[in-house]
Parts: sequence; C-alpha cells; structure tokens
Amino acid sequence: MKRDDLRQFAGFVLFVLTSLALGLISAEWMTRREIDFNTLHSGPWRAALQAAADPDPYTRARLARSGGAALALSEGLRLTATVDDDGHSLHAECHYKISGQGMPGRYWTLTLADNSLQSAGEAAHRMGFTSSEVLRDHAGTWTIELGRDVRAGFFLPLTGEGPFTLVLHLYEPSVLGGAAAISREQLPHIQKETCA
Repeated sequence: MKRDDLRQFAGFVLFVLTSLALGLISAEWMTRREIDFNTLHSGPWRAALQAAADPDPYTRARLARSGGAALALSEGLRLTATVDDDGHSLHAECHYKISGQGMPGRYWTLTLADNSLQSAGEAAHRMGFTSSEVLRDHAGTWTIELGRDVRAGFFLPLTGEGPFTLVLHLYEPSVLGGAAAISREQLPHIQKETCA
C-alpha cells in the first residue's frame, strides 16, 4: 500500500470511529433528558402531550430505557416540576409547602425524584403520597410539606444535595378539553418557605 493510500484509509477509519462515538454520545444524552416537544406548561408544572398511539422516537427510547409505559391522554398524564411557583429551582436544602384542592383526575400520585426522574432518597424514607392518603381541611385543601426537618402532618423528607424534581401522575384525567385545558388553579402550588 502506498503511503497516501494508507493515510486516506487511516483518515476514513478515524472519521467512522468519531462519527460512531458522537452518535452514541448524542443518543445517550437525548434519551436521558426530557425533550420539550409538544409540552404543556402550567405554572411550575409541565407535561409531554405526545399520545401513546404515536410517541416520538426520543419518547420511545426513554420508555425502553426506563421500562416505563406510555399512557394515552385519556388514561393518564405525568407532570413534572423542577421549580417552585416563583420560578426558583427546587433544592434539597430548602423547605417547601405543596398545596392543592381538586385535581383534574380520578386518582393522583405525587412523588420525589432526582433530575433524571429516578426515585430520590433512601428506600427507608417515604417518597410520595396518593390522593387517597392525604386529608383535606373543611375547604377541601390538602397540604404536603417537604424538607430536612421533620414536621407534623403529611411530610416527605428531602435527602441528598442539590436539585430534585416533583412528579405528579394524574390517572383518568377528567379534562373535557384535553390536557391543554388544565388550568393553573387545578394543579398544586409549590411554595418555598426556608432554605438552610
């Protein structure tokens, strides 16, 4: 083989290996992130509105990676919040009060997750509540507190450091106009009280 031919072959091999590496890195990055295609924003809450019948390739890849299942909008809706009502990032060093009234669904769950949407905290700690567990006051309002210092009532401990995500699942949403018709007042408020 001539030196020029060898140089061209080495350049081709380097190009192919670089392309493969960049493709794998970009696929890994895209499947670990929530992608903002067709997303509902309501205060601090956001939800991907891609229906189960036709999920985009990134949603399919994320579901395959996590072992999750896509629900049709009539079956369920997952909303996430990474900020409070004032737009500040949720941090494990702070204390928060989450409150709401009626929700646009037959049943709901509220859980803590890290920013990769994996369950946050230790297995020994409670990581969420359901609509059948929380008590409501005379006006129908329920309250859950999050923080490091244990408080009476409905409380979720924040462990670890840095940011976290709240995940709200609404099952059998009762929204006649579709998910886009969910008003801000139907979703929980997230208020920061103190920070360490």
